[in-house]
Amino acid sequence: MKYIRSFRYKGITIYEGKPTKDGRKYFFKKYKNGKHYSSPMYKTPDEVVIAHSKYVLKNDTPINKRFDLIADEYFEYLNTIRKPGTVNSYLKAYRTHIKDFFGKSYINTLSVKDIREWEEKMLKKEQLSSNGIDFKKGTSLSVDYLNKCYLILKAIFDYAIKNYGLETNPAFIYGGFQQTTNPIIKEKERNYITFKEFEELIAVIDHPLWYAYFNFLWYADTRKGEAMALHWNRINFETNRIIIKTTLQVDIKGKIFETTTKTNDERIVMMNKELHRVLYNYKLEQQKYKDFNENWYVFGGPTPISKTTADRKKHEYFTKAGVYEITNHQFRHSLTTELIKRYVEQQQKRNMKIDKYAFLSALANRNGHTVETMMKYYANLFPDTEQEQVIDLLDSLKETA
Repeated sequence: MKYIRSFRYKGITIYEGKPTKDGRKYFFKKYKNGKHYSSPMYKTPDEVVIAHSKYVLKNDTPINKRFDLIADEYFEYLNTIRKPGTVNSYLKAYRTHIKDFFGKSYINTLSVKDIREWEEKMLKKEQLSSNGIDFKKGTSLSVDYLNKCYLILKAIFDYAIKNYGLETNPAFIYGGFQQTTNPIIKEKERNYITFKEFEELIAVIDHPLWYAYFNFLWYADTRKGEAMALHWNRINFETNRIIIKTTLQVDIKGKIFETTTKTNDERIVMMNKELHRVLYNYKLEQQKYKDFNENWYVFGGPTPISKTTADRKKHEYFTKAGVYEITNHQFRHSLTTELIKRYVEQQQKRNMKIDKYAFLSALANRNGHTVETMMKYYANLFPDTEQEQVIDLLDSLKETA
């Protein structure tokens, strides 16, 4: 391929040829095993650098394969077999805890010693707070989360073994994180707010969008992505029904799109009076815009609000209200905890049976969890009436003998 000139850019030689009709004119050359290779042409030098890195990754010997380049390709592969939400979760953990430590190293030079040093560093790290910005002093990463990071690291080495002939996986050889034999029992961190605290939070929000959004998170009991993916045409104010059928996702390249909910099921959420009032009044405000239509996102308009903006506003309002800050997911946990508490109180006041399974089933149908998940996390909030019934039967054995 003929070229006009060549120049060095970000460590490689880039050639400039005669431009194509769509503006592509830059390319790179490689020489290997007695053969010349000229790449396709690209519009910018940065595109050439990326293409060159991928070419080196696929064609050079293992010693020239950098860890971060293999990791990038692994996540591209992962994106084809796993849900975007899962991929993004793994990618966030990789970028936060793995990339800086291993990224610039050549993957076949990494050893068990490097894995040990990484694990020792991870054990000293602290958790991020619920705002995703600050660190919580003295709160180390959980063993479960540490092993999530370990499995991501191990998977990247496995990918290199399967695709690039890497001989060993040092992460597999060294092993994951182990729970200490005598762990220090710490007071469990609070993971909910009360209804009174929720009202204190709402009282400081004076922006119509965010007032509606945080009311929705509390009363509708949905996941954050489901709230952000909601369109006005899925809310029926006459029947008080909201259809939850999609969730908002961001792919590894930052593109926003909608996909099915976590359980792949469509479900109906019934509105209570307060949520109906809040959303109805907010819609009246939205309808003042000339280009409003029913396909608009409830929280955003023609485009949805961003997750980072929502997290920033959450931190801002919790701080302003002076209320203990919880995560978005813990809005769901808070509401469920509050509803169970009130259900038990009402049933006891009426001297009526407390049907734990039936109540948790009703909540599961609303919030998109399985009944098994609800039983696992919330059964302990109910009084142990089953044990009392068993004791009554045991006592009756002697009485009827």
